[in-house]
Amino acid sequence: MNKKYFGIHREGWKFFIFFSFFSLFSLFVSNVLFLFFLFLSLFTLWFFRDPERHFDSKDNQLLSAADGKICFIGEENPPSETQFKEKMKKVSIFMNVFNVHVNRSPVNGNIKKIIYKNGKFFNASLDKA
Repeated sequence: MNKKYFGIHREGWKFFIFFSFFSLFSLFVSNVLFLFFLFLSLFTLWFFRDPERHFDSKDNQLLSAADGKICFIGEENPPSETQFKEKMKKVSIFMNVFNVHVNRSPVNGNIKKIIYKNGKFFNASLDKA
């Protein structure tokens, strides 16, 4: 599902190609534009990096699902869309632009249902986000 090529997540390549295309053509227009699009191209590769994770697994530990800062650990009422009423364990991780933006599954399991809900433009580190 998360195929990667040369250590870059597959979704990043279309952005890299887009910015590289503009970088190439902006070379004939302006050096400033060329450097800007070259920076965006290289930043895109860096942003979508997907390094291999090596860790010692123990039965009583979980691997974090994402890089970043843990903002909340505790019990929380699930969103109404899930149709669950009892509180569940919640771990919130804020990823800034410098973190690897690939989420992994910290435990084995099967996905029974996916519910998508449009987000709002809140700061991602806030609880209401």
